[in-house]
Amino acid sequence: MKVRPLAASAVALLAGLLTVSLTSVPAYAIEDGGVSAAAATASPGSVLEQAPAPGALAALGIAPADATATRVLYASTGVRGEATPVSGLVIVPKTPWRGPGERPLVAVSPGTQGLDDRCAASRLIESGRLNDGTWIKQFHTAGYAIAMTDYEGLGTPGDHPYADNVVLGHNALDVVRAARQLGVSVTAPVFLQGFSEGGGATAGALELAPSYAPELPIAGGHATAPTGDLTAIGVRRGPDVYRPLLLLAVGVLDDDAPASGCPPVGLPRGLTDPEAFGPTATATPEPPPTSRSRIEVPFAVTAAWADEIVPLRSVKEAAKQWCARGSRIVYSTSWAPSHLASGYEGGGQAVRFFGDVLRGKSFESTCDWLF
Repeated sequence: MKVRPLAASAVALLAGLLTVSLTSVPAYAIEDGGVSAAAATASPGSVLEQAPAPGALAALGIAPADATATRVLYASTGVRGEATPVSGLVIVPKTPWRGPGERPLVAVSPGTQGLDDRCAASRLIESGRLNDGTWIKQFHTAGYAIAMTDYEGLGTPGDHPYADNVVLGHNALDVVRAARQLGVSVTAPVFLQGFSEGGGATAGALELAPSYAPELPIAGGHATAPTGDLTAIGVRRGPDVYRPLLLLAVGVLDDDAPASGCPPVGLPRGLTDPEAFGPTATATPEPPPTSRSRIEVPFAVTAAWADEIVPLRSVKEAAKQWCARGSRIVYSTSWAPSHLASGYEGGGQAVRFFGDVLRGKSFESTCDWLF
């Protein structure tokens, strides 16, 4: 897998969005071969292949008697508008739902954790090192079904369109369609949640849903530190261990270099010496596709004062743009001490927010004071 570059100069800006995974990843249970041809004639959300994922349940501390976990390959809409296979994970509780109405589904869009296909979230979760696993467990405890996308090009052939919120939004919506073929009711309310790159994917999905997936009964969304304007992401000054992986991502290193993998596993000798690559230059990346169109459901957006990766000001600016289109934004600023810490705090906020939506709580938009 090679990340589809935004621009060669974007290397420095992408560095902080990669979270280190320290363990190897178990073999994948679904074969990728031949699925591209099958996806070409399949409608978005169609399940192409599926396999049990007991390792995911074990890593999350969920008993097999309490839920089923299924890895899926499903069809989605790719970066050029073509049909493409995308992998993901669906977890459906077996225990009775005790909330109002039908058991809801949460579509989790994960944050970035590596460049190699082995770093795809549905694979990485079995190592116990998937950051998003913490809030996935919270959603399961609350009784929700969960559908998580790996995104185009992560776990499947082809390039990963990093932070392209249109493509990632398609992927997030289509994993919901796939989950509805795996035991989730087609009339159950759907929520969308994501952190960092996943926050951008969630926003993209909410914007696209009325036209791309109008049949989905989406009830609300929650995004923590959503990526949208990469030009606002703080430039990392000075050398760091991420640089060789980022050089691989934008094509400076050959695809066959053994630097591929979940960092720092698989770094070739010499590439762990960041001085070999010189100082990080100030970058001006191309902005990712985003429309900032109206979002039709309650959408909670949170950012941290101390976020060193996705600045508070960039998240507030995105929220203002959604407000200007008539969206109902519930914005909050957290005291989390870092980017990653904001994700853990945001996962708990999402569980509470979705519960309030299900109970019919009325939300006051924060758009007035954002302006």
